[in-house]
Amino acid sequence: MPSRRSPELSSPARSSRTTASTAEPGFDFDTWPDLLTFLEIEGPDEASVRQAAALLDLDYSEARFGSVDEIYKSEASRDILAEPTLLFSEAEKQKDASPTA
Repeated sequence: MPSRRSPELSSPARSSRTTASTAEPGFDFDTWPDLLTFLEIEGPDEASVRQAAALLDLDYSEARFGSVDEIYKSEASRDILAEPTLLFSEAEKQKDASPTA
C-alpha cells in the first residue's frame, strides 16, 4: 500500500485555521487553496459532534467526514497527495489581501 503524505504548503498564503473555541468539541474554520472555507467540528465522540452541530443548527446529514485530501478529490477533482506543492492561486491571494468593505 503506498504511503499517504501531505503535500507541502509553500506559499506566504498557506492554509489557515481559525479556532472558535478551546473547549471540546472544537470548532475550526479551515481555509485551503481552491476550496471554500469550511467549518470543522472535532470532538471526543460522535455524540458530542452531533450535539455541537445541533447547537449551530447544522444539518448533520450534510456533514462530510475524512481528511482534506478526500475533500479535494470530491470538490476540486484533485489528488493533492500526488502534488508536490499546494498553493493559493494569485486570484485567491489578491482577494485575501483586499480590504473588506
